[in-house]
Amino acid sequence: MKGDLFINGVDAYTTYGLGISEAAISALICPPANKELIRNESRLTPGAQYIVGAQVPDERQLTLEAYIKADNITAMYTALNTLYNSVFKAGLFTLKTSDLPDVTFKLKYNNFRQFTEFNGRLANFILNVTEPDPTDR
Repeated sequence: MKGDLFINGVDAYTTYGLGISEAAISALICPPANKELIRNESRLTPGAQYIVGAQVPDERQLTLEAYIKADNITAMYTALNTLYNSVFKAGLFTLKTSDLPDVTFKLKYNNFRQFTEFNGRLANFILNVTEPDPTDR
């Protein structure tokens, strides 16, 4: 809804008719996995040795359930095309939600694929993104 989602500082609902589901919010707030530890499997020592130091988070691949609300298929296509050309085509974008007002996610666009068909007022999509550095929010 209006004021719930901001992409590059712009209200995504009023500009593109775009919103995200509660499952997408859950995916965003999930903590990232850590990078793999450095491992040594020398034939001179039994087993494996791990170099344990400060754990650092790895990039995150996120799948966000999104929707575009439009009055007809032409308006939906126009909104989707505008969203792609003004935001996703650049590759990197910021995303902010009303649920986490103090957090701005810096994301890389991967793809936007159809999830369900347009039903005359709403089209659900899957938005695949990468968060390159989960500590930079």
